[in-house]
Amino acid sequence: MLMRKIHRQVPDRRLCQADFDYQLQPGNLLVMQDLDMGGRSLTNDMAAALQEVARLRDSSLAGYVVIYRDSDGSWARVLLDTNGDFAGFAGLGQAVYDQATAEHLIRQQVADDGRR
Repeated sequence: MLMRKIHRQVPDRRLCQADFDYQLQPGNLLVMQDLDMGGRSLTNDMAAALQEVARLRDSSLAGYVVIYRDSDGSWARVLLDTNGDFAGFAGLGQAVYDQATAEHLIRQQVADDGRR
């Protein structure tokens, strides 16, 4: 279920230089996709992109699980620190090239983490 989808190309390039879509989904899942429109890649601008999403929401991303699709079309997990700021990337355990599989794998990882 899509709660919100915003296509944005950042007009003010001071903060974020990547062009990306994002979706906020139930269960505090943030799905981001690099649009590869000539700006900086989402991979290389992830910290600024996450700050931009938090600014647009007027709220921290703490507690969110984040996945993203890079400009090559592969999906990965974005790690956040306890403040909701960028902390790195992690794989999904296998090569993933479709959103549904990425969402399934991340939800499964989160459930497994909760059982430990």
